[in-house]
Amino acid sequence: MHFLKVRKNIIQIIFSFILVLILGIFNSPTEMFYPQIYQTAYVYDEDQLIGVTQENDNQEINSQNNMDLNTTDDIMYNTTVNQTGSLLNYNTTDQSNQEVEKYVEENTYELNEGYQITIDGKEKVYIKNKEDLEWVQEQVLKTIIPDNTKAEYFIDTGDFQSYTQNGREYKDMKLENNITVEETYVPGSKIIDNKEDLLFYVLHGDQEKKYATITENQSLDQIQKKNKINDLELSLNNPDVDNQTILYLGQEIIVNQLDPIVDLSVYYEEEKKETVKYRKEVKKTDDLDIGDTEVIQKGKNGSELVTYTTKQTNGVNQYTEKSNSEVIEQSINKITLEGTYEVPGVGTGDFAWPGSSTSITCDFYCYSGHGGVDIQSWYGAPIYAADNGVVKTAGWGGAYGNHVVVDHQNGYETLYAHMASTPPVSVGESVEQGQVIGYEGATGNVTGEHVHFEVHQNGVQQDPLNYI
Repeated sequence: MHFLKVRKNIIQIIFSFILVLILGIFNSPTEMFYPQIYQTAYVYDEDQLIGVTQENDNQEINSQNNMDLNTTDDIMYNTTVNQTGSLLNYNTTDQSNQEVEKYVEENTYELNEGYQITIDGKEKVYIKNKEDLEWVQEQVLKTIIPDNTKAEYFIDTGDFQSYTQNGREYKDMKLENNITVEETYVPGSKIIDNKEDLLFYVLHGDQEKKYATITENQSLDQIQKKNKINDLELSLNNPDVDNQTILYLGQEIIVNQLDPIVDLSVYYEEEKKETVKYRKEVKKTDDLDIGDTEVIQKGKNGSELVTYTTKQTNGVNQYTEKSNSEVIEQSINKITLEGTYEVPGVGTGDFAWPGSSTSITCDFYCYSGHGGVDIQSWYGAPIYAADNGVVKTAGWGGAYGNHVVVDHQNGYETLYAHMASTPPVSVGESVEQGQVIGYEGATGNVTGEHVHFEVHQNGVQQDPLNYI
């Protein structure tokens, strides 16, 4: 190792001398060269600064303003000291030596041997001991995986063994980030040099540590509730503390909420017994009249065992989906028969207009004893059945003249009077709504052609205009 350090010093001197010669030969007072500085860092040998190194194949050197390349405080170029990491980027612009030196001073670091942890090619973490990273990994995994045997197996092999906790079967674990660990030279001022701080940084990034103190009036449970941290966060923040730990007054607890710089996902399955509601079936049948129903099979709920798979990243659910189901008890559908048979002559209860026009010459009780409405169209105009029914009367009827009475077999009857001639329907005949049952005339006690229309409900005359 001493031989390597001596060799480095010799190479430094040789390259410095060559550079001085080059600058003396090719640089004139009127020429200006501006630096391109990449991957620059201070280099020490046994705590003694020996120069500033960088890597750039096409760099130019600013030799103005008495920059002394032989002193260790100024920039040395093209040294052979190996270093990695782009610690300084400086674009070629018209800058003075003073500005360049200030920039270099603010953006260069002492390099120490250590490890660079790179996350997804962007986030960089610098540590001194690889054992610190292994300890952090062990703390995190042993907190997430309560079975230490399985946690150690995962640490050793990378293979996850399922385990069950609180009714959940944890099936897999996945680190969502691409992480590389490289042994190299790292900036000393950025090194996280103890494992506890490294654990905190992994869990919380650049947050400042937040503490709560155990007092007579503030228990651990109260601290958790006040700071909204769960048992997992408590354990990760404080590896030596859990709900079973005996605490003392004045003890400080880290209470930061998780905001990790990496994403760790776990996948677990959870079984739930769920009710399967029965379905309703309706079957049409001519064995029942229209409007009639009959339940031939009662419904009964069933049950099934449903498996849900959940992905949880850093303690937050990303999704839950149904992955499997197993029938425990089959449901039984409710089956209802619905009648389709239409009984001839049964009214719908909704009356249609019986005349060929809408002209009313005398409404309900327009004079004493007038129990209907008079609708005038023209002599011989068709008269229509107001609803389905059975002909009860058809023929001559004194003051009504030629008339028809229809029994709708639902409590209603309708009367159509003063027809021109004998009605074209017979007693006992079924008629349908809208069917022609006579023609407008002037028979009976009338002064002109029209149809006299009456509605009776359970034998009581009603105002027809309330129904049509």
